[in-house]
Amino acid sequence: MIQYFSVLFIGLFCLTVIGPLVTVGNFYANQAAIEKAYCENKDKPALHCNGHCYLKKELKKLNPTEEQEFPNEIKVPILLPIAFERIMAIDFSLIELQTKAKLFKQYINEYEFLGSEYILDPPEILFI
Repeated sequence: MIQYFSVLFIGLFCLTVIGPLVTVGNFYANQAAIEKAYCENKDKPALHCNGHCYLKKELKKLNPTEEQEFPNEIKVPILLPIAFERIMAIDFSLIELQTKAKLFKQYINEYEFLGSEYILDPPEILFI
């Protein structure tokens, strides 16, 4: 049953994609007839419309949601609290914080790559 619904939804999706392609294909197949019958700019040959005004109208009919204008401003209501509660003060002086030295008492330096033995002594200044 789920497979049938998935095939149905995939088919509907393909129809929405193929719809404009069929309209454009039909326009180019019958462009001369559409230009003679439906072109709005017959009296203005300098525009070289060639029936594209009709194609534009047909594509708008297929997808009318593209013309929606969205506002530049978004209004969000601000919710202010009605009553304020007093925040209790917390005393942190009684809490004993553990330091790094207490946490790592048995630190063993087993790293060979630290390079501490390879550091040269600083140069000596000789007075002559």
